[in-house]
Amino acid sequence: MIIGSLILAGAVICGIAKQSFDFIFALFGCGAICFAAVFNGLKSGSFHIQHHIVRIAVSVILITGFIFL
Repeated sequence: MIIGSLILAGAVICGIAKQSFDFIFALFGCGAICFAAVFNGLKSGSFHIQHHIVRIAVSVILITGFIFL
């Protein structure tokens, strides 16, 4: 999840610098965070689908914001 967070921070920096490709970093960052969360949940045996649905929904909203703003 740390790597995904760093990639997402890169998206924020690109957004501040008015770069048009910031949503690509947001997409990969959110994808890495969601993948790590699902993997950790399956690995530990405490997989709560509602938690992951909320995480993915927030990621979609965040990426949409990067695309349209």
